[in-house]
Amino acid sequence: MGIEEIDLICVNHPRSTTRVRCSNCDSPICVQCMQESAVGMKCPDCARVEYRRASGGKRRYAAGAIGLVAAALLGAATVIMFGRLNFLVAIVLGIAVGAVVKRIGRGLPGLGGAAASATICGLALGLLALGAPPGLLMNPAFLIPGLIATASAGFTASR
Repeated sequence: MGIEEIDLICVNHPRSTTRVRCSNCDSPICVQCMQESAVGMKCPDCARVEYRRASGGKRRYAAGAIGLVAAALLGAATVIMFGRLNFLVAIVLGIAVGAVVKRIGRGLPGLGGAAASATICGLALGLLALGAPPGLLMNPAFLIPGLIATASAGFTASR
């Protein structure tokens, strides 16, 4: 006596029969509905929830915002202390901002771009808050160290 397999009706397509169930909610799903995941096939609704959870939207925004504030404060403090942003300080500043973004993001993928964007924008905001003219932002004295800080922040956050 073997176990009889019963054909089920797909929850989304009433004309489709199936023997597959969603690994999350146990709903019967047909070939059209199946979404492959790490733990088996999922229905479109459960797969969408998993994607939203994996993308970490709020954490990514929080990491970018805090990185922006950190870059603005560190950039302004650097300019006040040293009078300008030099190459070595730019690398250290970028590593610090990247570490902050990585810590807040708690391992989310793709944080390098958030850290890099936060760094260059934060440095610009910090200088503008100190009363620097907007034309200074295109000056190589700011632009080159700013890009170095951006690169080191992106690298640090993506590791």
